[in-house]
Amino acid sequence: MYANCGSSTHQKGVCSQATSFRAWWLTEETLAKIQTWLSWIFGLLTLVILGFFLIRANWDVAMRMPAGNWLTGWLPAVAFIAAGSSISWSMAAADWGAYVNPQTKPAATFWNTTLGLAIPLFVLMAGGILLSTISPHLASASDPYQVMYEAVPAWFGALYFLVAAGGLIPQCLVSFRSARINLATVGIKVSQRTSLTLHGIIIVVISVYVLFISGDFLGNFELFLNFLGICLASWVAIFLVDSVLYRQRGYDINLMRADSQVHYNWPGIISWVIATITGFLFTSNSLYRGLFARGIFADNSSLAVFMAGLVAIIVMGLFAIISKPKGAASHG
Repeated sequence: MYANCGSSTHQKGVCSQATSFRAWWLTEETLAKIQTWLSWIFGLLTLVILGFFLIRANWDVAMRMPAGNWLTGWLPAVAFIAAGSSISWSMAAADWGAYVNPQTKPAATFWNTTLGLAIPLFVLMAGGILLSTISPHLASASDPYQVMYEAVPAWFGALYFLVAAGGLIPQCLVSFRSARINLATVGIKVSQRTSLTLHGIIIVVISVYVLFISGDFLGNFELFLNFLGICLASWVAIFLVDSVLYRQRGYDINLMRADSQVHYNWPGIISWVIATITGFLFTSNSLYRGLFARGIFADNSSLAVFMAGLVAIIVMGLFAIISKPKGAASHG
């Protein structure tokens, strides 16, 4: 299949989606094995690409780069990467948890997951800095994939495509399977096949628009991550606070039964709404400028992602102080 795939972003998107769709009818055990092998293979190939960057980098330029601003440069970059990686992965957390050995210690799960994600991201950020010395127009390029493709030897192009397109497949495998669980949490109960078909159609329509109609892949991608990051950052923050305050011994299984007297976690819902609205008020993108998108937020919409998460934590903390709940069983 890959032999017929070119190096453009359009072809990568189509081939990646086609591969993901094939995974719909695979079993959970098979998907877990495929995800493991793909992660190792594409991780190793990424290291090879980084090796080319190390060899071809202009080290004089890299060493003479002026120090950037931590607040307006480094922090927004981290927020952007977090929105496209760790925060977006949170949607598949429930399904991913099914693959974790029940005997694994919570601390081991936390540190393995955190370091396993953080370390590669910081290495890739360093690789991006080196790539900017090879292709100075990287930051303004509408198709960063093509820029990276030109930075490696021509014979390595096919393997590079495997890294660029195939690196998306492991996340798609788990996320597709998590789709039905996420729908069920909001009261929409459908079969696995219906859920996969519905989400598959949505993904194809969005991919076709971004890749073939709009013509601005990076701009649309940044806009998408901005909206997704704000909504999910507040969502994740609420789950973390809820877990620390009320779930240290795990969730009460009775709360998850259909006959439970608690159907909604109102503090969590209200906190999410307030935090998400606040995040949008501080964001600035190509569609609109928030009311408070001034100063350091004027041209750094990524900072709104952190703002949404911070506000969610504060509001949840205020609810905990005001309500003084008698126990975890009172929360959904």
